[in-house]
Amino acid sequence: MRQPGHPTALLVPDFPIPKGLSPQWASLLPTTDYNKAMLAGLVRRPSWAPVPDIATCYMADPFLNGAQFARALHERGISRVANLPSAGMFGADYAALLNKVSLGFDRELQRLALMAQHQLEVFIAVADFEQARRAMVLRPTALIAVAAPVEDADPDPLPVFCRRWAQEQGAGQLPILALSGERESRFDGPVSGTVQFGLH
Repeated sequence: MRQPGHPTALLVPDFPIPKGLSPQWASLLPTTDYNKAMLAGLVRRPSWAPVPDIATCYMADPFLNGAQFARALHERGISRVANLPSAGMFGADYAALLNKVSLGFDRELQRLALMAQHQLEVFIAVADFEQARRAMVLRPTALIAVAAPVEDADPDPLPVFCRRWAQEQGAGQLPILALSGERESRFDGPVSGTVQFGLH
């Protein structure tokens, strides 16, 4: 039987984005309830879809009820979820600050573990090798490599991370997906495929 390929779409909600602000930063504004908007816009997905899409969830949201969110995804025919937006997308300093107030990657992993307990496949967004290593505990279906913002003069650490991951974990051990269209040209390390943001 033919095995399904990697998902190509990360489902994201439709919410107001102030002029001059990226969708990632806009998703963290206190005026945006990212997860509520995510569920509100989802329609039931057909069971015959050959490659199921991935719903995104702001896992660090202190008001998120993970069990309810997981059940709501199942009710809409969604079986895959990713921790996007993720703290790693905003740079190491900001990610460290979020972790200090329990709103960073640690909380994301806790919520992802709960999603997995509710029979959802988890795709874990990681920004560096250490996050990837820690994510392995949850046995994710795949990792999604996200590029933290860097200055133009700075080297992008993501290709190095991808190469190191392949070398130390063994090629093909766990798929690693890149965000299509986002620093795509800088991915000279091995990746298994790409996923792109798409409205549900």
